[in-house]
Amino acid sequence: MKLFEHEAKKIFRDNGIPVPNGVVIDSINFPTENLTYPVVVKSQVLVGGRGKAGGIRFASNEDECRQVVRDLLGMEIKGEVVNTLLIEEKLDIETELYISVIVDRNSRKHLVMASTEGGVDIEEVAEKNPEKIVKYHINPLEGFYPYMALEVARGMGLHGKIATKVAGVIYKLYQVYRKYDCEIAEINPLVITENGEVLAADAKVIVDDDAMFRHPEFSSIVRREGTALEQEAKELDLNYVDLDGSIAVLGNGAGLVLTLVDLITLYGGKPANFLDTGGGVREETVLSAMKILSKKCKSPEVKVMLINLDLAISSAAVASEGIVKGLSMYPIDVPIFARVIGNEAEKARETLKNAGIQVYEDIVELINSAIEEATQYEHISG
Repeated sequence: MKLFEHEAKKIFRDNGIPVPNGVVIDSINFPTENLTYPVVVKSQVLVGGRGKAGGIRFASNEDECRQVVRDLLGMEIKGEVVNTLLIEEKLDIETELYISVIVDRNSRKHLVMASTEGGVDIEEVAEKNPEKIVKYHINPLEGFYPYMALEVARGMGLHGKIATKVAGVIYKLYQVYRKYDCEIAEINPLVITENGEVLAADAKVIVDDDAMFRHPEFSSIVRREGTALEQEAKELDLNYVDLDGSIAVLGNGAGLVLTLVDLITLYGGKPANFLDTGGGVREETVLSAMKILSKKCKSPEVKVMLINLDLAISSAAVASEGIVKGLSMYPIDVPIFARVIGNEAEKARETLKNAGIQVYEDIVELINSAIEEATQYEHISG
């Protein structure tokens, strides 16, 4: 379960991690007596990339702030409507750091990661400047102590009072991570201001769903998990995850779809979603899937749709008829590429071809064709 930034920051504040002063609002009629300008107005959504999408704005006075609030409330960011805003004091930032605590499944230990390259994705830092990431594995039987946090801070090249303050935040972040059964607790950026304050300018907390029974304090916000499209898919009993790529994906069976997503990535493409109809494909399931994908394919980032069905027991013919029927009910304007094998596959392929869908038998050829099509459209639009 992902928490909104303001929810994560409340947890930080309650556990001794300093955060900027701010207020949470959900209406254009908000009180201003607790605000000190200039401020930053931040959309509260559970998807990344809100800054690039225009979901974070600055205001130097009350009039500007109210206008920004009007602009942001109700806007849509990657399928999620902005219903809540966090207004905070604008910080005089001197340095941006990154710190997080996650589970390292390879070592079967908790892992503290830290870097002086804050404010950007840690994946980007790992790719371009891996030497700037400090990693500290924690033996769960031994625990994590303040002197260990100080080792991490010094490993980042920090010294003196700043090292001590950053170490304090790292130690407390680990306590939050354990206390709330987190999958990840992250601050990006952790900022050092010009007057030497250390503050969590952003906050990311994901609580392990399997531990929710131990946290009744979160029970009222579980329903908000996921994008609007993910929530709709869940109501339709579909396994769906939004991604940021250009190739929409439909398949049957979680393993098959995961493999498909991996192969698209391996060959240089970018999947736009994960959608698994389940192993036993029925017409109503396919229709539900097409309804979701028709909405996903309206996104300007999506250039092509790829279908891969492997049906040993269920009828591929029934599935293909469901796809064609779905297209008539929920039109999709991007090119569609498909591969169908298994029970009644020949009949299924013929049905799809007659509907104008390009059909392939080789999965590599299917994926490369979809990637080429998506890349062609990206070049044209670029």
